[in-house]
Amino acid sequence: MKRIVLVRHAKPESGASSENPPLSEEGRDTHSRISEELKNQGIRPTKILSSPLLRAMQSAEIMAKEFGLDVQEEPILDGSRSAEEIVKEIQRTPDGESVFLVGHVPVMTELANRLGPEKVTEGVSKSGCVIFDFVTDIDFGKGQYVGYIHSN
Repeated sequence: MKRIVLVRHAKPESGASSENPPLSEEGRDTHSRISEELKNQGIRPTKILSSPLLRAMQSAEIMAKEFGLDVQEEPILDGSRSAEEIVKEIQRTPDGESVFLVGHVPVMTELANRLGPEKVTEGVSKSGCVIFDFVTDIDFGKGQYVGYIHSN
C-alpha cells in the first residue's frame, strides 16, 4: 500500500509585496497544529516533497521538524504543472511509502477531487491535508479516501 497526503501551504503574510511571501505567524501556528494532529492520528510521512515557493517550503519545514525528516524540493509542485504531470511523477512511489506533497491550489484541489472515486472538497483550505491510500497503482480514481484534516 502507498499513502499520498496532499498538503496546501499555510497562510502567507498578507499585504506582502512579494509574489513569493513567507508564512504569517498565524499560518505557522496553524500548520504546526495540523502537523501535530496528523502525528496524533498516526499519519506519518516517509518523505516530504515541497513546491520550491517560500510559503510551501516553510510549511513543509514545519512538518519535517514534527516528523524528524528533511524536505525534498520538488519543482513539479510549484503550481504551474497539471494534475496529470504530478500523478505521472508520483506513480513511481514504492509500496510502503507515505508521501506528503506540499503545494498550491488549484492543483491540490484538483488532485483531491480526482485521485479518489468522488469529489471530496470545493477547495483545499490553507494547511489542509487530504489523505489517500492506494492498494495498487497511483492514478486517478484509484485512491481510497482516508480523510481531510484542516483548520476550519
